[in-house]
Formats: sequence, structure tokens, C-alpha cells
Amino acid sequence: MIKEIKQTLLYSARFTYQNKMLVFLYWATNLGFALVLTFPLFTLLKEELQYSAINSHFAAEFDFLWYIQFLTHHDTMVNVIPGLVISIALLYNLIQLFYTGGFLAIAAHPQKNHIVDFFFGGVRYFYRFVAVYLVTILLYFVIISINSLLVGIGNRLFADSQSTLPEFFFHFARYTLFLFWIVVVNVVADYSKVAIASKDESNLIRAAVKAFLFVKDNFALTISIFLILASFVSAAALAYNFVDGFIPKDSWYLIIATFFIQQMLIIFRLIIRMQFYASEYYIYNDLTAEPVRAYFEEINKDV
Repeated sequence: MIKEIKQTLLYSARFTYQNKMLVFLYWATNLGFALVLTFPLFTLLKEELQYSAINSHFAAEFDFLWYIQFLTHHDTMVNVIPGLVISIALLYNLIQLFYTGGFLAIAAHPQKNHIVDFFFGGVRYFYRFVAVYLVTILLYFVIISINSLLVGIGNRLFADSQSTLPEFFFHFARYTLFLFWIVVVNVVADYSKVAIASKDESNLIRAAVKAFLFVKDNFALTISIFLILASFVSAAALAYNFVDGFIPKDSWYLIIATFFIQQMLIIFRLIIRMQFYASEYYIYNDLTAEPVRAYFEEINKDV
């Protein structure tokens, strides 16, 4: 299995590099949505602090009293922001599904590797990927609900317990199962999209069943690839937090430097996301390929 993992990681890295221009498309989309999200709050803060002497006070420490007053003065706008965030996040996820369809279309037909094929693939698979996304959200809700139910059961079971060890093992097992099923649902959902794009499957139930059976039959390989790529993202996030902790925020150029480091982390996460789908397509396409049978026919030549 180690050989298959190496081949998959090499292929996904090579394929991602060949389509490196898509990283800038993903990054520009991410930056655009970030600006849209921050603009309303930025406008409120600019209006509040532009002609105020308290902004110099914030350089030394944060004033919680001012923060409470700010929320009180702008309660109408502040109450609108959560709905705006949810709406923009939903739109962002839909666009990411569109991009995923285009990326998998290029993976399925690398000889047509063109920006037109990318957008055509995004349109072609969009509604099917949205259906997979909605089912995935429903399954996440079920898993989270069951986990919350187990939290309440655990709290009642060990409310009068004098020993913390059984409670620790109970919640450790609960949290492990919670993460396990989240990962499984995520992986099956990804391979459902891959199954749709690989064979142009129009039956969503058949694609989901194929993906589930494929993950079950190749569980060690699929989960290992997922965890390895996820560990890259985790390591990058830890490195960013470590470096960010040593950078003071008392000058503008250091804040700008932190911003650029943060953007490097975002770009790295986008690259890993492309590698996720490239590796999943490679595994699925390789292990589900129909074997080519050779037929021999005897030819008699008259002398």
C-alpha cells in the first residue's frame, strides 16, 4: 500500500502543478468573498473611529466598554451581519462546488485541459454536486445531533461519579467516533463526486453506492491518503500560528507581513484541496478501470 500512496501523492502533486493557474482563480475568489464579508464591519468601524480619539488607545489595549457601546449603537446592523455571513458562506460553497466540477472534468479529460472545459465541467456537474452537498450537510447534522445526545447521556451517567477515568474514556471514545464518522462522510461525499465525473453518472444514488462500496473495499488506502493530506494542512496551520505568535502587532508593516503569511497559508490550503480531488480521482479511476482482455486469433496462411 505504501507504493500506491507514493504514486498517488506524486500524481496529485504533478497534476496540481500542471493546473497551477487554477490556484490563482481559487485564491482570487477566496479573497473577494473575504473582502465582501469584512466590508460592512469595516464601514461601521471606520464610521465609529474615524473622528474619535479612542483609536489611539486601542494600540495599547482593547476597551471592552467601548465594544459594548459599539454593539449597542449599531445593534440593527450588527444583527444583520450573521445572516449576511451565512448567505455569503452558502454562495461561496456553491461556487466551490462549481470549481470542483470543473477540476474533475479536467482530471477526467486531461487532453482537453482548457479553461473552457473547466467551466463547462462546472456547469455540467453542478446540480449533481449540489445534491451531494445537501445530503452531506444532512448527514453532518445527524452525526452532530447524535454526538450532542451522547454528551448529555455521558453527563448524566457520570454526574455523581467520584472517578474521572471512566468519564474520560467515555468522552474520548465518543469524540473519536464523532471524528471517524465525519471523516467517512467527507470521504464518501468526495468519491461520490469523483464517481459522477469519472463515468458521467447521472443516477446520484448509484454514484453514492459506488463511492461507499469503493471506500469500504479500499478503506485503508482512501483514509490514509485523506489523513496524510489533511496532516499537511494541520502542520501548515500550526506553523502559521507558531510564527504569528512571535510577530508583534505594534506597527503597520508587521501587520502587513502577517497578512501575507496568512495568504500563503490560504494558498497552501487551496493547493492541498486540489490535491485531495486529484488523488481521489487517480485512486478511483485506477482501481475501477476495466481490465483490457487480449484475444488471439490463429491465422492460417496458405503456402
